[in-house]
Amino acid sequence: MPDLPRIPVPWLWVAATAAATALIVAWLVAFRYPDLPDPMPVHWNAAGEADVFRPKSLSGFLGLILVGPGILLLSMVGAMALISAQSTSLTQRGGAKTPEAAQRAWHSLQATQNHLGWYLFGLNLLVLFLLVRSYGAQTGGADFVVFLLGVVVLTVFLVMAIYRAERVAQERWPRPAEEQRKWRGPLYHDPDDPRLLVPTDSGMNQAINLGRPAGRIIMGLLVLGPLLVLIPLLFL
Repeated sequence: MPDLPRIPVPWLWVAATAAATALIVAWLVAFRYPDLPDPMPVHWNAAGEADVFRPKSLSGFLGLILVGPGILLLSMVGAMALISAQSTSLTQRGGAKTPEAAQRAWHSLQATQNHLGWYLFGLNLLVLFLLVRSYGAQTGGADFVVFLLGVVVLTVFLVMAIYRAERVAQERWPRPAEEQRKWRGPLYHDPDDPRLLVPTDSGMNQAINLGRPAGRIIMGLLVLGPLLVLIPLLFL
């Protein structure tokens, strides 16, 4: 098995995300909080109209505006730490079964780690944008549309970047010929394979078999499910 190094956590992206959050939160506290009415708005509908109010307090205001960025920051650190830890176990028992599979899995994890930083940084900026607009002088339903479009665009770019990286890894360390035709990047398609979930190169994750009807249904729900939930919110 190859000697594969641990993939480091890109702390620069974590620091940039935390710094951007701190700057925007400080600005909101300094320039928006003093002008808030009492009770202050804490929730807005899709049209940008405040529909829930609570007694005004600095602690309540900070708790409200830090929820979204805080969850994203914790998710960022947790996901990156998990990828870093997983990269060290690829060549251990229960990991990749061949040297080529270990190389493919390691380079796929490295690509995911590299791209996850800017992706979550961008998502955090979109959340901060909503906060600034929500507590600004002017706000409207278009802000939520911009937010959703931003999430979609960032996600598409992330998926494309990881997909390209996995294709490159598969070309550099190819699978056996009989297996190669079944994989397209991270996607697996084999109608003759009765398995719904197929082990990936890492030996620790599973890919959905898109050759099975149930696999296509699950993938469709994973892709379209969030949109089916979010789109009706635009009409509330």
